[in-house]
Amino acid sequence: MLPDAGVLSSLTGSVLTEGVKFLYSQATDLLTRYRNRREAKGSSIAVPEAAPNALDSALGTTEVELTLLVQHISRLDELRLLLADYANDVTPVSADDVALLGHVALLRSLLECLYGQRITFRGERRDPTGTRVDVEQILGAVHGHVVAADVGTVGRGVGLNVRQNATEVTDGAEIIGIRIDRIG
Repeated sequence: MLPDAGVLSSLTGSVLTEGVKFLYSQATDLLTRYRNRREAKGSSIAVPEAAPNALDSALGTTEVELTLLVQHISRLDELRLLLADYANDVTPVSADDVALLGHVALLRSLLECLYGQRITFRGERRDPTGTRVDVEQILGAVHGHVVAADVGTVGRGVGLNVRQNATEVTDGAEIIGIRIDRIG
């Protein structure tokens, strides 16, 4: 069993059922947007903000990079199909269904990878839904001003992780990990 599948088994039936429906609808919408796009205008597909009852907080608006989506399109479709009967109330959702929990964990993990955001259901003991930003900078000698992440507004559920390594920082030089304009 996948690690996330064990966490999922502790959810109440209604939250797990709504979670399955949410993941299924997100995968379906993403595949539909990909397949229906006319000529690609840019290198990504916009995904609208979603705040279903199953999540602990709103999933922010994001864009999925086409190259990343193309790499995972067949797996996304496969996992979506495995959840179809559960999402459409043909087969009941049960926290005891190990295969179902595994498919849910895999689809959630794939969508998190594509969206660049964490997806957490109500009641889970897991970091909250939201964007995560990981930046690693390996710098030589720094003679000026370096900022790893210059962020406008940071909301609830956003995780920022910056790692910087410089071989030398000269007098008057500055290394800033994260600069945030506003929290809220």
